[in-house]
Amino acid sequence: MNADGRMIKGQETKEKIILATLTMIAENGIKSLSAQKVAKLAGVSKSNIFHHFSSVDELPFEAMNYLTNLLLSISELDSDDTVYSMLMKIGTATLTGDEEETKIFRAFFNLYNESFYDERYKKLLNDVRNKHTDAMIQGIKHIEGDVFDDESLELISKLLTVTIDGFGYHYMADYHPETYMKMWTMQVEMVLTQLEKYKKKY
Repeated sequence: MNADGRMIKGQETKEKIILATLTMIAENGIKSLSAQKVAKLAGVSKSNIFHHFSSVDELPFEAMNYLTNLLLSISELDSDDTVYSMLMKIGTATLTGDEEETKIFRAFFNLYNESFYDERYKKLLNDVRNKHTDAMIQGIKHIEGDVFDDESLELISKLLTVTIDGFGYHYMADYHPETYMKMWTMQVEMVLTQLEKYKKKY
């Protein structure tokens, strides 16, 4: 196998480990993690864990980085997106995903809980929230142009970020996708009404 092949294989192994970590966190929380359990679930050797990661404690942080990139990818725009379709896409991805997607979001909220007790996770969650808010701001600006008051647009984007967090958290507890999507649609419509109020007056 050449160097490129080894690099690809190494990246695939690392992703398997991260996905196994997310599955374990989703099902049993962070305290369930061990190198042996993650390796078994990932279908790799225990030595592979320590080849790619310095310790088991590093795994939740790498998992959160993976989740951050996933959440940001959900916010990426299609060429024909409106603000409404962008926000509905975010809601659909969070509230009506398949079993694997739901498991990933469940892991996110388990990590979220850890932020109440561990400053490292609190900082990580704040970074995720800020990146998601920035992506929301840039998405709305890209679609609508520079027509909003910056402070108001930032507040609305923060509102959207914490609101979808709240929707996701409660959805994970009782799994009623149709109900939650109806509520998210109502929320999006209210936000669009607010956005109209904050357009700059020329």
